[in-house]
Amino acid sequence: MSKQNNDFFQPIISVFGLAISILTTLLPLFNQNFVTRLFINKELIKPFSFIAFTIGIAIVWIIWNFHPYPYINIWKVKKNDLISYKIRLQTHHILWLLVLLIIFFSSSFFYIGLIAFNKEPIIIWLSILQSLLYMFFFLTLISIFAFLFIQSKMRFENKENQSNLPFIVFETLDKNRLVKPGIEVYENILISFQDAQRYELQPNIYRKFKVITQPKKKEVLEFITSMDGKEIVKILKKESLSEH
Repeated sequence: MSKQNNDFFQPIISVFGLAISILTTLLPLFNQNFVTRLFINKELIKPFSFIAFTIGIAIVWIIWNFHPYPYINIWKVKKNDLISYKIRLQTHHILWLLVLLIIFFSSSFFYIGLIAFNKEPIIIWLSILQSLLYMFFFLTLISIFAFLFIQSKMRFENKENQSNLPFIVFETLDKNRLVKPGIEVYENILISFQDAQRYELQPNIYRKFKVITQPKKKEVLEFITSMDGKEIVKILKKESLSEH
């Protein structure tokens, strides 16, 4: 699948997947036939179903506001007073890990159902474990679709803002006084009412400038900004370029 098709289908799949996975957590509350077929304890699953729905909404909100691109650092090492990590799990690694968890939760859910179904008396701890697996399965599924949806949204916004990014970055640098565009004024004269007519302007007093806008000193700036380019996070390098 091409990148263009992926950009088109991922938002659609993630939106429908997120909506269906959130709503399906409530299925045991409304479909008694579904409950009877799959669950050991028909009543115990209902509170877990509502808890899964509530936590699922909270997970979407947390990912939306704080963690659209998750990562996990493992095995911290310190060298020359600098802390680094030997293993760093990026977003795509975490998504695959969540997929493996879904396979584990679903397999365990059905396995417990098979070994405990129609057994009397009902083993309460197996019922609780099965209900927890149901909840964890859908919370993991909700997390996957939430990540995909929010990343699709951010990718779309980045494309929309790409043309304006140079202007945004320049404004950010100017606001932090890191650029000195500077001008050299060659001409600064007042324009009278009569001269205004010569320039085809409305009768008024104007000022005429003639300037050179090229900077007097060229510099190379290397820096890190926020995702939208509106905030400087860290300046990496600032050096002057020698003119030949």
